[in-house]
Amino acid sequence: MIRLLLNMICALLDRLSLKWIHRIGAYLGRIFYLVATRQQRLLVDNLRQSGLFSSEQALQQAVRHNQQQMGKFILESLAIWSRSQAQVLQWVRQVHGKACLDEAIAHGKGILFLTPHIGCFEITSIYYASMQPITVLNRDSRQSWMRTLMQAGRQKGAVTLAPANLKGVRQMLKALYANQAVGILPDQIASKGQGEWVDFFGKPMYTMTLVSQLLSRVDTRVIVVVAERLPDGQGFDLHLKAVSPDAVSSPAKLNQVLEGLVTQFPLQYMWSYDRYKQPS
Repeated sequence: MIRLLLNMICALLDRLSLKWIHRIGAYLGRIFYLVATRQQRLLVDNLRQSGLFSSEQALQQAVRHNQQQMGKFILESLAIWSRSQAQVLQWVRQVHGKACLDEAIAHGKGILFLTPHIGCFEITSIYYASMQPITVLNRDSRQSWMRTLMQAGRQKGAVTLAPANLKGVRQMLKALYANQAVGILPDQIASKGQGEWVDFFGKPMYTMTLVSQLLSRVDTRVIVVVAERLPDGQGFDLHLKAVSPDAVSSPAKLNQVLEGLVTQFPLQYMWSYDRYKQPS
């Protein structure tokens, strides 16, 4: 029943423009946080912990705006998963920093893409996979009805999914040794024994060691990517920036880079994700 309902929602989204997807998503986002009290608490606590907002009024405005952004993210993700690669790529407006991507491809070595939970991170690998193969670390949904849609929707073009386990790590290493690209959500909570407790906006977060481990094994380029959600359903701007491997060679350094990106796009970060939880 749930899978049938999900298919019906995706069919409806296929008929809508991105403008209407985002308008409906913003409305649903506000409703979601009224009933999802735990997510609302995480959102408020994490925004306050960041120290990015100078007053309580600014903080509450950020909370309301981020609620809308998360609603947009949920619906746009369903729309991306259910549409073709060509349809999804029509939503990409500008690619800032594309020169660093062209240079990395021409260099002929592997590329490690670091894409934090900012904006429409679902679209970044699809964009790159329209040009070159990329292997993306993927943590499956615990719900079987969602898992099928996610896996099919994310494997567009030359995207290959790697499971978030030792087999997936080997798969990514193999891709890098073959001078291909891999993609990671670097602010995802690492599994127990696969991270270190280092500060993220002044509070210890269990941060993955995978990035530093890959860089210690393979000579690769590193590019951080953010897909900025444009206002009024206009689409997405991709922001790419090359960083030196040394700049992310430890969990502490990695979090410093991530903090800088979040500070640039504070209202589009997924603050309701429990960044500071104990690993499992």
